[in-house]
Amino acid sequence: MSGDVVAGLVGGTLGSAVGLLGSYFGSYLAPKKLDDHREDKLERKEHGPRKAVLARMLSDERWTIRYLDTLCLYTGTSPEECCRLLVEIEARGVLT
Repeated sequence: MSGDVVAGLVGGTLGSAVGLLGSYFGSYLAPKKLDDHREDKLERKEHGPRKAVLARMLSDERWTIRYLDTLCLYTGTSPEECCRLLVEIEARGVLT
């Protein structure tokens, strides 16, 4: 084989490898990193303080009876969101 053919094959192979890596980064890794960043920001800004309020309310001895509606009202969440936050802080449910 001549040198021009080998150089063309090597150049084509390297070009396609670089294109494949660029495509992978641009279409998968960058959006995934952006989504992770947005979730972390939401956790710090909204969910973190709400979890702290829930934990404080549940550990306070003055609150002997706790209703989901009351917890939702104090945290400003929907019942589904409040239940998710309670699971994340590892609160346990009790039926009397």
